[in-house]
Amino acid sequence: MHKYGLVITLSLCFPVLTLAYDSMAPEVRVFDKSFNQTTSFNALNGSFDGGLDVAVGDVDGDGVDEIVVGAGRDGGPMVQVFEGDGTLVSQWFAYDQSLRTGVKVATGDLNHDGKAEIITGVGAGGGPQVRVFDAAGKSVFGPGFFAFASNFRGGCDVTVGDYNGDGISEIAVAAGPGGAADVRVFSRKGRFLGTEFHPFASDNVGGVAITTANVDGGKDDELVMSIYSAGEDWVKVYKNNGDILGNWKAFSGLYSGTNVAAGDIDHDGMAEVAVTPRQSGGPQVIFFEGYGANTSKSFFAYPADFRGGLNLALGDVTGDGKIDVVTVPGKNRAQGRADLIRYIETDISEQKTRVYEYGELVREFYVSTGIDKYPTPLGQFAVQEKIFMKDYTWNYGTNNPDNYDLKNVKWNLRFSGPFHLHYAYWHHNFGHKMSHGCINIDATNAEWLYNWGQVGDVVINVP
Repeated sequence: MHKYGLVITLSLCFPVLTLAYDSMAPEVRVFDKSFNQTTSFNALNGSFDGGLDVAVGDVDGDGVDEIVVGAGRDGGPMVQVFEGDGTLVSQWFAYDQSLRTGVKVATGDLNHDGKAEIITGVGAGGGPQVRVFDAAGKSVFGPGFFAFASNFRGGCDVTVGDYNGDGISEIAVAAGPGGAADVRVFSRKGRFLGTEFHPFASDNVGGVAITTANVDGGKDDELVMSIYSAGEDWVKVYKNNGDILGNWKAFSGLYSGTNVAAGDIDHDGMAEVAVTPRQSGGPQVIFFEGYGANTSKSFFAYPADFRGGLNLALGDVTGDGKIDVVTVPGKNRAQGRADLIRYIETDISEQKTRVYEYGELVREFYVSTGIDKYPTPLGQFAVQEKIFMKDYTWNYGTNNPDNYDLKNVKWNLRFSGPFHLHYAYWHHNFGHKMSHGCINIDATNAEWLYNWGQVGDVVINVP
């Protein structure tokens, strides 16, 4: 199950069109330490193409790690637990089934019973609620807690580790897209411990991806953080006291964010950091030392033309005492400019406007752009003004049939000179050229766009 898009590769003589795909079946793959695939199976009945999250941990106390999978964005908050060979152990919903943001997963033994608990966070688009479960889906430590303001709708990423070296594991939570780059550390029951990080600049509002690693062989764990979406591929490794052990860029020219995982892939007693692109990036995994040096270890977990990115986790899921790499596919929802945090793109040929935020398509609708005689300007612009109510009047000369006088037009975003995105109450022919250069929108979408839009948002009009 694939959804395809066109990729143009340049040869010496002429461009070659190849198919790349943005989504795929929910295939879990297991690789050994030499990156040879040993196991493959489908989660979520094999029918979901919205991407997955993954963690590994010994949730039943038998000495072998299990694979924990969470549904990705657009899916319900389903969590599934598998043995390393793909045998389904349990499944449940971590939050109300009506939630359609997906669920983030992590594992860690929080109550020292020899079994790892499963920690969940709500995916981007939902509130930052963290919950803890046992392997069967029974809540542990109560109903959970909100790591950030309950009205925040960027979701959160979660991980578990002993960050202060006291022998007791804590839960670290990172804010998802839409807020400041913020990571906080909590007790197992949700008490904020006073440790907080702001790993990236204040204008990085694409969220933070996190994982736990012991990169220096000490008694305490470190936190690995990366820009989750709509930003460059920076990775940082922090000690609990705020010291930075590593700070590097994982890829060249990547602006779609990254996912991170960690494990001791070379068995030297210190974990390596695995970094992989998120959506719009290929399925490549690159391993770094904790201070940022490239280990020269890398592989492609899925076909190279898959553009949905991936998530991964490291642990011993085969029971041979050696580390395995477990991967799951993501989904490319951007299909556009991954380097822009917020933008409005209108395709003149399709007569359709698409709105993107944090690298993902959030809304699309038919519009009416300028007729051939009065075309809509092409290129990249920015929202210069928001005007709730505006009159549009233009005189081309006495008795010219193209003259117009339109009063009380709501929901106007000016992007260039006299040109606006705005409501058009005088026709319902959206999907066809109708205007004198502005972009006409129906009432529902015009009001939504006006409320969503901000001065400075990028506006792109393409032929």
